Amino acid sequence: MFDIIIITGILITTFTMIIGTNHPNTLFGLNVGLIVILFGVLMCLIKKWNESFSVKNIYELVLDVLPYFFIIFSIIISVYIIGKYSKKISSDLVSDSFKNFKNWFLIFTLIQVTSILYYNSRPNDKKKSDFLIYVLGIFNSVFLIIMYTSLVYFTTDGFRNITM
Repeated sequence: MFDIIIITGILITTFTMIIGTNHPNTLFGLNVGLIVILFGVLMCLIKKWNESFSVKNIYELVLDVLPYFFIIFSIIISVYIIGKYSKKISSDLVSDSFKNFKNWFLIFTLIQVTSILYYNSRPNDKKKSDFLIYVLGIFNSVFLIIMYTSLVYFTTDGFRNITM
């Protein structure tokens, strides 16, 4: 069930990335896609949490669910950033680096979520999938910090309104 929800979120997010404008409707579509992915990952986390109760070691339980928490927190922070600063983004008062880091964040998030889907189809590759989620999660954290800093401190018109 969560596979279909995650794939739907991936499709919505991918289509809004392809459109690529900063129109408010596109930003809303991007947030909707990320929220759908978030619900799918939450459902997957709940399923994994219920399966992990048979494990007697708390360390193994934490290792099983920690990659999901990385994705969940990064998506929540991203939705917050895009939602709070949607007027600046849709007015195109952001630097070009913000757009690049937003796209890199989305691509890495889609790879992380695809890794979850791959892991659920092949449980033997769990360590590789978790490692990929951790590494991309570190990059995503850096991208989110740069995106937030860019929105808060470097709002610009991109020198588009210079008259000579």
